[in-house]
Amino acid sequence: MALFAARGYDDVRIEEICDAAGIAKATFFLHFASKAALIEEFNSQLVDRLARDLEDESAPAEARLRRYVDALVEEWEGNAEVVRQMSREFLNQPALMPAAEAANRTIVTLVEGIIADGQERGEFINTADASLAATALVSTWGAFAARWSDSLNEKRRPADVRQLHHDLLDLILGGLTPRDH
Repeated sequence: MALFAARGYDDVRIEEICDAAGIAKATFFLHFASKAALIEEFNSQLVDRLARDLEDESAPAEARLRRYVDALVEEWEGNAEVVRQMSREFLNQPALMPAAEAANRTIVTLVEGIIADGQERGEFINTADASLAATALVSTWGAFAARWSDSLNEKRRPADVRQLHHDLLDLILGGLTPRDH
C-alpha cells in the first residue's frame, strides 16, 4: 500500500511489491490472484477492524454508529495516503469495482444491523427501512471519502471529514429517532 500511495497503482509492478515484502513472486500469487487483490485485502481488513470495534451490542445503537464513524475516520487519517490512492483507484479502475461493491455490502450490512437493533429496542422508529438508511449512510460516507481524498490530492486543507460524518449521522438519526427522544 505504501508503494501505491507513493507512486500510484498503475506505476507499481508486482515484482516491486514482492521485493518490498521480501517474498518471491510465486509466494505473492499463492495469496493474491492479482495486484487488485491487495486493495481488496486492505479494504477487507479495514472492515473487519471496524466490525470488531462495534461488537458490544449492549451499547445504544446511536453510540455504536458514532463509534463506527470515529473508527472509520481514524482509519482514514491513519492511512491517509493509502486511502487516498485506494479511493482514486476504485473510481479509476473498473476491475476494482467488485471489491468496492463487496466492501460496501459488508459495511451496509454492519450498519443495517445496528440500525435494525436500534429499531428493535425502540431507540429508532420502525417506519424507516434499516437497509435504506444504512445504504444512504454508507453511500454518503463513500462520497465523503472521495471528497476528503481529493482535498489531500489537491494539497488544500482537507475537509473536516469527522464533522461531515457526524452531521450526516445527525441528519439520518433525525429521521430515525422518535420525536419525543
